[in-house]
Amino acid sequence: MRRWVCPSCTGGVNAPERMHHDDVRRFCLACSKGSTRLVRRACPALEKTSARQADRSAARRVEKAEERKREDAARFEACGVDVRLLSEELWRAFPIGRGRPPALRLRRVQSGAVFGRAYFQRCLISIGVGPSATNPQLSCTVLHELAHIYVGAPMLNGRRAPHGLAFNRALRAAAKRAFAVDLPLGSGRGYDLTRRIERVLIDRAAVVLGAAVPS
Repeated sequence: MRRWVCPSCTGGVNAPERMHHDDVRRFCLACSKGSTRLVRRACPALEKTSARQADRSAARRVEKAEERKREDAARFEACGVDVRLLSEELWRAFPIGRGRPPALRLRRVQSGAVFGRAYFQRCLISIGVGPSATNPQLSCTVLHELAHIYVGAPMLNGRRAPHGLAFNRALRAAAKRAFAVDLPLGSGRGYDLTRRIERVLIDRAAVVLGAAVPS
């Protein structure tokens, strides 16, 4: 049995914990006479129990949300960085006006370093990371694929030119903003500029690593 108390007159009755919704013991008839509506009694003990259960449920939801965040962070972690944050940061290296950063898909591969692909119609970049991947390779590949999204599908003489002059100009400008790497455009075609940017980043990482190793 539980104590059910009227919120108006504080009078109460002892009644079962579970009652039918129209059980007369749920209502204070004396207070209901002076009102246009039935005055419903409450059970303080049950309310405390419900509050504790609600607190526990809220705590579990927070814990599950934190767990999902940790799982997501682990799923998108590569070469010591969160690739989602890396992509968002590098996207800001392109001129404004292109909207939100592209979606990111990260894949683990069994061999090799880093490879990427851009789906500009879906505003998506796919990055594959292998066991020999390094941070400079990852950063350069992400920037390369973001440049594809930024430029779109440029045409040259009626044919697609995905690594043509427009692409390499955008890549060169973004590399200057993101990495402070200012390289000549060169031929403005193909992967030459991408490889040179990657080489600069690898050389910088080697210098930093060498400086960190005690002689």
